[in-house]
Amino acid sequence: MKGSRARVSETAEFGYWHCLVCDRDSLGQRSFIKHLSDEHHKEKMQMFARKRATNRMLPRQSVDPDVHARRIWSSCDTTLVYWDINSCPVPPGCDASLVAPCIKRFLTEEGCSGPLSIIAIGRLTEVPNDILRKVFSSGISLHNVPYGPSDTEDLILHHSIHHSSNLMVISNSRIFGCMRDFIQSSFNLLHPFPNGSLLQSFFQSDSDSDSGELEEDNNGEYPFCEQPFSICSVCGYKTYFHWAERFTIDSAFERFTMHLDSTSHQQKLSALLPISRRLQYLSAPINEPLEKNLEAVTSVFWDPRTCPVPRGCDPRRFGLCIKRFLGNQGYSGPLTITAIGVLTDDVPLYILEGVYSGGVSLNNAFGDRAFSETLDGLITGFTLKNEPPANIMVISDGKYFTSKYAFGLELSGYNILRCDSLESIFSLPDSGALEDDECIDEMSESAFWICSICDMGKRYQGFLNFSRHVLSRPHSLQWEKWHLCSGRRRV
Repeated sequence: MKGSRARVSETAEFGYWHCLVCDRDSLGQRSFIKHLSDEHHKEKMQMFARKRATNRMLPRQSVDPDVHARRIWSSCDTTLVYWDINSCPVPPGCDASLVAPCIKRFLTEEGCSGPLSIIAIGRLTEVPNDILRKVFSSGISLHNVPYGPSDTEDLILHHSIHHSSNLMVISNSRIFGCMRDFIQSSFNLLHPFPNGSLLQSFFQSDSDSDSGELEEDNNGEYPFCEQPFSICSVCGYKTYFHWAERFTIDSAFERFTMHLDSTSHQQKLSALLPISRRLQYLSAPINEPLEKNLEAVTSVFWDPRTCPVPRGCDPRRFGLCIKRFLGNQGYSGPLTITAIGVLTDDVPLYILEGVYSGGVSLNNAFGDRAFSETLDGLITGFTLKNEPPANIMVISDGKYFTSKYAFGLELSGYNILRCDSLESIFSLPDSGALEDDECIDEMSESAFWICSICDMGKRYQGFLNFSRHVLSRPHSLQWEKWHLCSGRRRV
């Protein structure tokens, strides 16, 4: 680039590069291209490609949290144990130095005899130093992260690139419920998670048996795990004992705690952006009640094909009945209602005109899965514009939204509202014809329509414009094109 030499000379520091494939980083610029072309990097890339191909061919494991998965890839594989020390602290009255041997005993019973790495991850400054010292001395690594469990996903992804491993997560955090599908494609899960009671069960099983064996085994330097390390993700601080044999466990622990208390660490921690509300909810324990905001925005997504307006009911009152239903539950914030689907085929035009005049927006889509596929994009857009705890309600008799998708949104802090049937909503008592008419007129002003077939995402207003558009020649040509692309013809 022209003038690049002049700009480089003004730069105060060299650029920083990191190769996640090889777990190697450097502050030097010139060695990056050389690193990408060396044989070591190429071998790592080939190993990564083979591992991913093998994982895709393996049978998928059940993710039912009530099923204890016991499929072991190899008893000699490395076993990774992530322990969320904030949400699952050492039980009161239990010796923290016995956490590692208790976990080791459990894994031995599961048939895992390979190398073991246990990592206590969390905001370690919130854990008493005497607990950390005992945990560290028993061979458990310490990893300090700024945001707690929400930082764990990147770490697990990093390990999945380098190892074909068994994985166990001891946590009571919501975030692991969202990660389940991703994790099972890269690891062999040794226990359902999140599971906050797992650590307590280890100590209970230990108290029922003879603990003398554990105390006898605890005389070695690292009797239960691989050589431990300590990391601070805030500052990039790392200490690996096998790098410097002059470090004893006590001296290494003192150096690590001194770093956490240092001014430079505190400055870097305070310079981080505040954690988002979504990550706050994901990091919170599962048993912590979700926050509700009755004045937050509420978005209702309606599938008129599977849940049509009940017979004998005035379509103009549809939006009003939804608003009254939410008001009876205390929700008073801004409300948007959107009908989604192949509206021109599935719903009579006079019904569409009625619901639109009552404040219901129209999103005309295409395809057999028009509702579910369009719903994905609309909810994603809603969550980007509205932080939790905002309110979402889906009116559909399909099973799509009621399972995994809704569960993930609830874990993120969004409040999912449910209704039994449209008949129950329409059966609510009226408040008077005059008041109803005034409310309907007010709601109709906010309604709009979208034709995803012709113009994705662009909003228009006026039902007369909508009816003219769907009967126009350009819309019909575009509609036919969609059908031809899917191998179907319009009947």
